[in-house]
Amino acid sequence: MRTNTILGSAVIAGLIALSACGPPAPSQTDTATGAAPAAAGQAPNAAGPASAMQPGLWRTTVTVEAMKLPGVSEAQMREMGMVAPPPFVHEECHAQADIDRLMRSANDVETECTYTRNNTAGGRIDVSMVCPMPEGSERGRMLVETRGTYSPTRAELTTATRVEGGEPLESSARIVSERIGPC
Repeated sequence: MRTNTILGSAVIAGLIALSACGPPAPSQTDTATGAAPAAAGQAPNAAGPASAMQPGLWRTTVTVEAMKLPGVSEAQMREMGMVAPPPFVHEECHAQADIDRLMRSANDVETECTYTRNNTAGGRIDVSMVCPMPEGSERGRMLVETRGTYSPTRAELTTATRVEGGEPLESSARIVSERIGPC
């Protein structure tokens, strides 16, 4: 179903804002590093000591908390099979070399999204971006708001996504990524 594809895209867009499950980078509000804000079409800068995640075994859990299609009741959503999926849990070992590569590559990510707000400093995240819908889908745009906290061993975020134009959709998710031990 096309709407399931849109939901997947919405969750992925939320994850893009997180710089691949690692704590985000400094932004224009990070006076300690003096990092410049991300330009439209580029991911936030992901370098600097303030954003260093610790090497080790990390578990990331993504829980879709709400999904709704404007004008469609919850009962109709269930009938269409449009219910929130069970939480997605992923564990991955990150060596220091992996973290270094992740932080370097986050600087090189090209995106069609425009960051309208990018504040990731002092252990807090407040990011807003607007993205065009992927090729092959009905045209429109996706608005993603991500807020939360991070440290070298944990990030906890909430992401709200709204698709406008094409097939409208609203969803929210909670994402927790934490270091659970050594590799």
